[in-house]
Amino acid sequence: MWRKQPSSEAAASLLPVQQPSPLCDPDGPHMFHNPIQNSSFVRVALCLMAAFLILAAGALHRERRRRRGAMEPSLIPPVATAAGVTFALLFAIFAGGLVLVGVAAIIAAQGLNEYARFTHLGKPYIAVTQLCSLTGISASIWASLRFISLFPFATFLFLTLVPIVSGRVEHAHREVSTAIFGYILIGFPMTFMVFIRTA
Repeated sequence: MWRKQPSSEAAASLLPVQQPSPLCDPDGPHMFHNPIQNSSFVRVALCLMAAFLILAAGALHRERRRRRGAMEPSLIPPVATAAGVTFALLFAIFAGGLVLVGVAAIIAAQGLNEYARFTHLGKPYIAVTQLCSLTGISASIWASLRFISLFPFATFLFLTLVPIVSGRVEHAHREVSTAIFGYILIGFPMTFMVFIRTA
């Protein structure tokens, strides 16, 4: 005997219903969303606040020891900076749109500046790295994954042109490798984060 085949509506009802992500953009990737209205943002923010309160308590305890004469650096400025950057980035991730692009660009530019200061990277190399980072972050709103994947290779090509154009090829391999590592470490993750959020 032939068994009755279920209808398309009945078959569709048997499929698991996928719940939308708390970060999805039903109104489009360029729209601003109020993070306060998102329960996931509130939970994550409360967990981060508890973690930074513990870090602040440890920094204050070390500050008391430091005032007694111990030659130890203060941990209050690093903890305060980390808290500010973390909560700003968290707010931007849940807000999306141009807010995320602006915050990611600021963090990438400041991070590359600090990286150049620690590694003594030349100004032309850090300028090219920052330009490629800001371009990638701005283009990641509308670009495809294939296009975004080309940015590390394009950055490497532009960095190799710096010693050729300037004529300073001595020790250029060190500058180029340091600059491309900084881009992979700081600039490209920010670009990919914006791309994932707005995809």
